Amino acid sequence: MAKNATSFKPGIVTNPNGRPKRDWTVAGLIEAAMEESDKTGVPYKKIVYTKLVEMARKGDIMAIREISNRLDGLPEQKIKHSGEIKGNTIQYIESRHDPEGK
Repeated sequence: MAKNATSFKPGIVTNPNGRPKRDWTVAGLIEAAMEESDKTGVPYKKIVYTKLVEMARKGDIMAIREISNRLDGLPEQKIKHSGEIKGNTIQYIESRHDPEGK
């Protein structure tokens, strides 16, 4: 049984067609295009990544960084803060940025 008036009712499907198919998203279209091959039969994915490696070998720092991030993951980001946050974090942040100082 529903907990309140806005809860989903048992047995009622609100999205009968389900999630949209991935091939209609930008990521899906790019993924499909990368799987295609050029005239010689080489997949575009291989062409792109071969070019990236060539650029890195020539010293292109952006290519080196991209390869490093893909192989090793992004470097850990450290965040410094002063003091402790007690209670509701959102209320704390909002109170710290209140222009009227309330």
